Amino acid sequence: MKDFENIKTTIKSFSNKISFFEDYLEINNWDEELKSQKFDSIRISSNYINYFKLYYSFSYDFTFKISFNDFSIVNILFISDNNIYLFPPVVNDTISIENNSVKKFYKNFLKFLFEQLKLKKIVLNLPYVNKNADFFYFTISKYNNLKCSFDMFINLNLTKEEIWSSLRKSYKPIIKKCENNYKLIVSNSNDSLYELKNLHFEVSGKKTRNDETWEIQKKMIEENQAVIFKIFLDNEKLGMSFFSYDKTTAYYDVGVYKRNLERKYFTTHFMLWKAICFFKEKGLSKIYLDKHINSEDSKVKDIIKFKSGFSNQEILSVVCSDQ
Repeated sequence: MKDFENIKTTIKSFSNKISFFEDYLEINNWDEELKSQKFDSIRISSNYINYFKLYYSFSYDFTFKISFNDFSIVNILFISDNNIYLFPPVVNDTISIENNSVKKFYKNFLKFLFEQLKLKKIVLNLPYVNKNADFFYFTISKYNNLKCSFDMFINLNLTKEEIWSSLRKSYKPIIKKCENNYKLIVSNSNDSLYELKNLHFEVSGKKTRNDETWEIQKKMIEENQAVIFKIFLDNEKLGMSFFSYDKTTAYYDVGVYKRNLERKYFTTHFMLWKAICFFKEKGLSKIYLDKHINSEDSKVKDIIKFKSGFSNQEILSVVCSDQ
């Protein structure tokens, strides 16, 4: 492992109650372990850890779980020759994790990452789950400047009427018109995933993701961790979307729409409203849409503007990078 062969040993030296994700690969029971300890976020499941690693092309996975007396914490950590990608701690309970044992561990752990691993870029992001780790960011702020953004959600705990009222005013007549003309199919079949993959290639005009990431999403479908929406006008397919979900939250992961038809038929508006109705009926509490960030990219600006018209809840998020 070249320069990183001692990383596991060093991290373990900070606590003897650490187990790494890779330690579970042979016995394939990471998800069972998390379930038994009442972790409920799909974003720290084996499927997503493997997906993140492939999507960001990281060579080494140092994701770990650390146990304390009455709770456990998961940290996703990837490292390549030049980069670190670190998610903040995810706890398996709503109790405060800002106790002395936790603070001591993260003080040593973060000092090691920032001071001893002299890599070109360190990026931190949130895993879109509830968190209570202010000390984590406070410690990081000693090494890097933190930047604030917001995670955009749709709060499904509101009534359907309240959610409808919270939509951007201009969206409502569009959705009502779509309701009379479009057909929505909800699917959890592998064939639908291959349809989505082919449509993604057709719209993009090129292959933008490796096949392994699609295979992981196929596994999510098979394990009832994801669902696909397909929209039709008569017999013409207008677009498709892929949502992953756990017990509380759905995540808008992939949306692919025929661009010439989207501008004419507003299929994304219709799809998101139907997703709201679907996941509310399933008893979920929120849908994660995206980060509300400032960008000079006109395409990103348009996407954020569109999604913000559906979002009725924004939660403060923190990121940092030494690029």
